[in-house]
Amino acid sequence: MKTHRNAERLIGYLRGQHQPVTVARVVDAGVMSSRDASDARQYGVRHSVIERIRRPGERTGAVLADGSTTARCSHGGRHPVL
Repeated sequence: MKTHRNAERLIGYLRGQHQPVTVARVVDAGVMSSRDASDARQYGVRHSVIERIRRPGERTGAVLADGSTTARCSHGGRHPVL
């Protein structure tokens, strides 16, 4: 249940943003720890409420240089998400 609650918190944070957000930015904003943000992102992707955005040239499963990934909300693309 902790991951579910963290996913809800993450989605709430992302809806307030006007662009895709990295895990590192969520951590820098003090929303949650890196581990919790990463787990929440994965949970959201698994349940189709968060969509991962792959940067041009990024390989499948690749992680960005800062150890984060970028994604957006899958609800019509109107809300940016991790």
